[in-house]
Amino acid sequence: MDTKTLGTRLIVLGLLVLIAALGWWAWFYAPLAHRLDVSLSHASSCFYSNDGICAVATGVTQLSGKTAYSPVAAWIGVVLTAIGVVLRIK
Repeated sequence: MDTKTLGTRLIVLGLLVLIAALGWWAWFYAPLAHRLDVSLSHASSCFYSNDGICAVATGVTQLSGKTAYSPVAAWIGVVLTAIGVVLRIK
């Protein structure tokens, strides 16, 4: 497999991972935003970071035995996409 084909596949995979991460983020934070009567945009930084209130939400969720959103998923998608772009440019 040549590097351009590999690059294209990594870009597609990275974008799919980003879409899945966005869905997971919305699935996790939308009910919280609704309960707190705030816009989902208040949790936008939680898509790529787990600081501040995002860490609190994650910690409380883990204590209750549920799976919390992890921004690692979004970063994996970004890294895969970036590597794919670099391979396509070469």
